[in-house]
Amino acid sequence: MAVDAKPITHVLDRELLYRSVRDADDHHSCDSDGKLIRLGQSTFNDPERKPSVSRADLCVLGSEASRLAPEHGVVTLSAVEVRGIAGVISNNSKGKLLFVHNVDVVHVPVEENYAHGQIESSPHASSDGAWKKLKEALCQIALMRGWTCPPASSRNMRQ
Repeated sequence: MAVDAKPITHVLDRELLYRSVRDADDHHSCDSDGKLIRLGQSTFNDPERKPSVSRADLCVLGSEASRLAPEHGVVTLSAVEVRGIAGVISNNSKGKLLFVHNVDVVHVPVEENYAHGQIESSPHASSDGAWKKLKEALCQIALMRGWTCPPASSRNMRQ
């Protein structure tokens, strides 16, 4: 079925969002029981600085289907928490405030995933500093909830 056959809809504040997390040391750390204790900024890397998420309400097959590979884990964020990110600012080279970034979650369906969305900042987080702060904030939000679906290395710890 073509993506254009389904409407693009507004992401509600109450919605949960899934993010696939590579099973690699630079993406996460777990304790000996497999509990998530750290997420690395690389978890939210994106070449366009618009990290992809899947809208839980539109994921027919559930959170595990959000894994980009079988060994990946999945973390959950909420749209209201993402939109509430404060403190992502851009300064000029002399430290003068240029602007504060607003953060939003938008529905951007793709051919293979109608539930696809992305996290965007306005103005776009084009500076490295603003991008780093945004990724740090996303990591903190996801870390509060822990794993929704643990990665292979954590699944192995629980057995």
